[in-house]
Amino acid sequence: MMRVEEASDAKLGIARIIRYLVDADAVHAAERFIDALSETSELLARFPKIGPVAESTRNRRIPIRHIQLYRHADWLILYQVHSESVLILRILHASQDIESALNPRSDS
Repeated sequence: MMRVEEASDAKLGIARIIRYLVDADAVHAAERFIDALSETSELLARFPKIGPVAESTRNRRIPIRHIQLYRHADWLILYQVHSESVLILRILHASQDIESALNPRSDS
């Protein structure tokens, strides 16, 4: 079984989602979100290549994959499979465009 780690962007995103749910007086929903994240992490540890590769990252040395959060189809986890670990990069709401999140444009 592989180790599952969270990048700083993922940790920040998770904290924001939980804070939003708690502030909205949806503590039970926050608890369900945390449980789902844990279950999805366990799934990724066992089956790291379960999620499809995001098209725009197919030619990268380490492509980025995505999977729905367990029992929460509104949330996607973007992750990479490394030799000994799975790195969760970001958590996105399903309404967000994956390709835009992977390839942000700079307005400079």
